[in-house]
Amino acid sequence: MNCKTAQPLISEMVNGTLPAQTLWEMQAHVSVCDDCRGIARDFDSLSSLLRTVPTPRLSESFDASLWAKVAEIEHHQTSAKINPRSFKLTRLRFRLPTAIAAGILSICLIAAFFLYSPRATPLASQPDSPLVHQCVELHESDVATQPLSDYAAQNLAVQLDKQGSQTDSGDDGSI
Repeated sequence: MNCKTAQPLISEMVNGTLPAQTLWEMQAHVSVCDDCRGIARDFDSLSSLLRTVPTPRLSESFDASLWAKVAEIEHHQTSAKINPRSFKLTRLRFRLPTAIAAGILSICLIAAFFLYSPRATPLASQPDSPLVHQCVELHESDVATQPLSDYAAQNLAVQLDKQGSQTDSGDDGSI
């Protein structure tokens, strides 16, 4: 027997409610396991302490008054019938505003996300950017050796060529 199977049975062992075979296995395990022996010792001392607590004396009419209270509570619960129609209206009164509020909140969150999310600025709007210059230089050096076969890449190359020619013509001051 191991601790995982023995520990849930320690209380029953202390109370003497285990079958003989299981009790023998438990006693064998507790004799060699310090942890389980400590738990069994704690259960035994707690059980001894509980036996010293005096049993409260109840009046002879206690049972009768207890059952009378139980019957009274049951009577109130069964006599208070709920009108199903009013219950549905009450549920609808709470569900509709909740659904509307959830919808408005969702719309506000989506709007806030789009309004306040950082936007990437296109490279074309940053002609003085070092990244744009690097892309233009790479394009110009690769155009002669590796013509672009992708249509989107060709359009990008044309745009970069135009941008490069605009920056070149604007640098020398001629109109």
